Amino acid sequence: MDKNGKIISVVSIKGGSSKSTTCASLAGYLTELQCKTLLIDGDTQPSLSKFFEILKPAENDNGLLELMLSKADPLACVSLTEWENLDIIISNDLDRELIRWLQARNSNLLKLKEKVNQLKKKYDYIIIDSPGNFNKLTETIAIAADIILSPVVPDSISANEVISSTVELFEEITLFRPEGMPEINFLISKKTNTNGAKKYIELIKTLDFTEYDFPMSVLDIEIPSLACYADSADKKTPVHLSDKRAKQHLEQLTQELLPELNSLILERSKNV
Repeated sequence: MDKNGKIISVVSIKGGSSKSTTCASLAGYLTELQCKTLLIDGDTQPSLSKFFEILKPAENDNGLLELMLSKADPLACVSLTEWENLDIIISNDLDRELIRWLQARNSNLLKLKEKVNQLKKKYDYIIIDSPGNFNKLTETIAIAADIILSPVVPDSISANEVISSTVELFEEITLFRPEGMPEINFLISKKTNTNGAKKYIELIKTLDFTEYDFPMSVLDIEIPSLACYADSADKKTPVHLSDKRAKQHLEQLTQELLPELNSLILERSKNV
């Protein structure tokens, strides 16, 4: 039976905000809930593509480049990981050809949305990683989203960027979203217990978004800076399987971001 998947674009215009880790961690947790999940590595520095072992590569080693530029069936660009219900479209645009192609014509910015919409019938959730800077690839990934998740590190640079550059990106894509903007959720990431971090968390959580014409909010959940997240990448294993704290964080994140799964999470918690 066809599904009606939801597209989650993980977007931040600052590198080092744990975008790829957030994508991999959330996707891993969703598979525990028996949700068929597709990761798309939209970063030209393909760290997400290396996060999980590939069990069966895509046809002709296709990846993001072929998804966007060729007439290939989008499913022919999907690689299977060793984890049940978890597939991936790898990043294979080492020459940054996609960015040049996207810059050539505004209509090209809608191509990713068109392609992933074809994949929504096969997946419950599609999670797209993005570059850690503001470019046309970041824009097209944001345009494709049903939900935008934007990790923010609580330091002075990130707090200022939430107010300026990240919001500027969202304003840029409104022209390409006649149906309305996706829900935009800021996520406190790599939280530490320093006084500086506490100060900037307070600043971020008291931001006033009412002047904008699209829905933005800061999630209640705060993801701490823990070694287990880096360790899971080294082990190529979903982090919730090896660390109870991380599992609790991901459960809370999922409950806030995807409330349609709350009853399923509650049911599973009763059976543990």
